[in-house]
Amino acid sequence: MGRYFVTGATGFLGGELTKQLISRGHRVVALIRDPARAGILRTLGVELHQGDVTDRDSLVEPMRGVDGMFHCAAWYKVGVPSGEAERINVGISPLTGEELQKLVADVSNLSPALLDKVRAAYSAGKTN
Repeated sequence: MGRYFVTGATGFLGGELTKQLISRGHRVVALIRDPARAGILRTLGVELHQGDVTDRDSLVEPMRGVDGMFHCAAWYKVGVPSGEAERINVGISPLTGEELQKLVADVSNLSPALLDKVRAAYSAGKTN
């Protein structure tokens, strides 16, 4: 089975996705901001890494050797200026473009299959 990196695993969508992946026999690596909110993930056997999607350095180690990733982290509040939401929800977007290419280059033992998919996406011009 696969090994997947999940952001937002302590949230509603990411938490459910993580449970589904685990129930299907996959291993999950989760980036978490608050270890106190990760009790269920710990119980499920998820590999936990404390960090933040807006901190490139905290993404490197948890991405080593994964077969794929799911970006489920999100911030939302109705009626609040969008600066914070954009920083979190869209802030990782550069990592799906030029920054992801740099990150992938930094992660030397990233799954060859995932690396091939990233390279193919760049070749096809699909960077976001």
